[in-house]
Amino acid sequence: MNRRYILPVFGVAAVVATLVGAGWFIQKARSAALLKQQEASARTLTLRRVTPPNAPEAGHLVDTTADAAFQAGLTEYRRKRYLEAIPHFYRATTLDPSAPAPHYLLGICYLMTNDTRPAIRELRIVVNLDEPKYGEPAHYFLAKAYVRQGDRVDASQELDSLINSGRSDLKKQAEELKASLASD
Repeated sequence: MNRRYILPVFGVAAVVATLVGAGWFIQKARSAALLKQQEASARTLTLRRVTPPNAPEAGHLVDTTADAAFQAGLTEYRRKRYLEAIPHFYRATTLDPSAPAPHYLLGICYLMTNDTRPAIRELRIVVNLDEPKYGEPAHYFLAKAYVRQGDRVDASQELDSLINSGRSDLKKQAEELKASLASD
C-alpha cells in the first residue's frame, strides 16, 4: 500500500472508532436514564393506586327517598360498579346533604373512576362535616386524590391530619404513604 494513503486510512479508522465508542456511551447513558425513569414511574403508579374501602354497614338516612338512593348506590358499590353507583350516591347527597356516608362513597366512586376533581370536592365535604367514622378515612383518600393530581403538598397535609388524629388502623398506612411521598 502506498504510504501517502496509510495515514488517512488510519485517521478515518480512528474517527470511526471514536464515533462508535461515543455512540456506545450515549446508548448506555440513555438506557440508564430510561431505567431510572421507568423505576420512578413504577413508584408513582404505586402511590396513585387506590384500593376502595369496604362498603359500610347498611345504615339508613333520615330522608326515605335519600335512603333509597343510598341503598341502590351501596348495591352497585358492593358489586364494584363504581360508575353505576355515582348517580345513586349523588341523588342521596342532594336529598340529604348533611349525611357523610353518601358524600364519602360518592368521593370514593369518583376516585375509582379517575375523576379526581369531584372526588376531592366530595371528600372535602366529608372532612368538613366532622364525622370521625368517615372524616378520618376521607383524609387518606383525599391524599390519594391529590397524589393523582400531582399535588404532593396537599397530599402530605391530608396525611398529617390523619396521622395527628391518632386513628390506629389508618395511621400506619398514612405514615407509609407519607414516607413514600418523601422518598419519591
